[in-house]
Amino acid sequence: MTREEKDKIDRLVGIWLSGLQSSSNDAGWQGMSLAARLIEYLGEPPGPTGNDQSNLTMINAIKLLRERHAEFPFIAAAMQMLLHSTETKNSAVAISAKHLYQGQCPWTERAWTNETRAMAVNMTLGEFEWALSTAYPAIEKELKRVALYSKYIA
Repeated sequence: MTREEKDKIDRLVGIWLSGLQSSSNDAGWQGMSLAARLIEYLGEPPGPTGNDQSNLTMINAIKLLRERHAEFPFIAAAMQMLLHSTETKNSAVAISAKHLYQGQCPWTERAWTNETRAMAVNMTLGEFEWALSTAYPAIEKELKRVALYSKYIA
């Protein structure tokens, strides 16, 4: 896989994570962000419980909505395929951690490394680096599948 292909996938994963972190996805949730829930549950986070003040929550949530990036549906579909497969779930978690854990690691007070990212998602360094290396071809494969199916939906 070329550097340009990896860069494209990194850009798309960034779009996906930005979309997940957007206020439109966190609308109705208080406290933990969707990105934090993604990492905590190592994949698909549970939905809202519904034990809220629905009318007030809905009014506040509507205020937070915004349009998604045009490429979001494609990468979101591809990442969902990875997250729902036992064979590729760790790859999706690893590439998500690579993008989310940037800057200073709170417990080492140094820059995040693959070792600290691995610890954050309960993997060994070897497991994390293998999962990260397999994430790119797995995402590329799923993006091709999504593109094929999208021709029949529109």
